[in-house]
Amino acid sequence: MEKTKVKVSITGLSESPSKQEEIDILFQLHKLFEGKQWYVSSLFSEDLVTWFGHQVSQDVSCDVVLEVNAAREHALKADSLARKVMSDLDMEAKEHDRKISQHRDGYESEIKVMKEELQRAKEREAEYADGLEKEVAQHAEAVRNVQQDRSTMDSLETEVIRLKAKLYDLAIDRERVR
Repeated sequence: MEKTKVKVSITGLSESPSKQEEIDILFQLHKLFEGKQWYVSSLFSEDLVTWFGHQVSQDVSCDVVLEVNAAREHALKADSLARKVMSDLDMEAKEHDRKISQHRDGYESEIKVMKEELQRAKEREAEYADGLEKEVAQHAEAVRNVQQDRSTMDSLETEVIRLKAKLYDLAIDRERVR
């Protein structure tokens, strides 16, 4: 394996460099390590140097480790919150399922009772229908009996009138004879 020597020297930089000079140095380092498959190359990636330039121009800390730790902490909090929300949702879903099951069981029980009541009503309806048929037959028989009794009464009434007339005739004849 062949070793590559890299000599890095920063010249012409004052003790108090400007923001732009610091950013320019990082871009020079990026160009120096660009395309190399070295670990140190990732320290000077274009994205990281651009981020650094933005931080410097905004007068914000450029501590990458601090940023990574803050991002991890934020991610852990977000993960914890997401787990809690999922747990709460799971508990709510189970409670909802339990209530639905109770309602379903209640409705099934109510349906069973209603079916039994319907069956009893159908049986009573059949009994009432039988009783009604008997009453209709009895009524028809009673109507026939009433008609027959009227006919008999009419005949008897006619006979009574005839007999009264005969009696009257006899009473008149008796009066004449006297």
